Amino acid sequence: MDEQEYDLAFFHRQGFQRRTCRVCGAAFWSLGDHDRCQEAPCAPYGFVGHPTFSRPRSLRETRSTYLEFFERHGHTRQRRYPTVARWRNDVFF
Repeated sequence: MDEQEYDLAFFHRQGFQRRTCRVCGAAFWSLGDHDRCQEAPCAPYGFVGHPTFSRPRSLRETRSTYLEFFERHGHTRQRRYPTVARWRNDVFF
């Protein structure tokens, strides 16, 4: 993809800077002074060891909470269907 397609006035107006990841070499937009793209494996996962809920939840509860969030925001729940995130080799749903 042509780099100019990402060079949007919006990013410049908001103070973003275009940077290059020192680990993988990918270009990315950043508001901070990051030298890594923050994607795995270039940066560690920030949520590991930092639970988002006040109590442990089962997989069923977690899935229900996730789906209910989108329903509250105007989305319709679909029947379960197996998918694979083809752009990531470490994520499966």
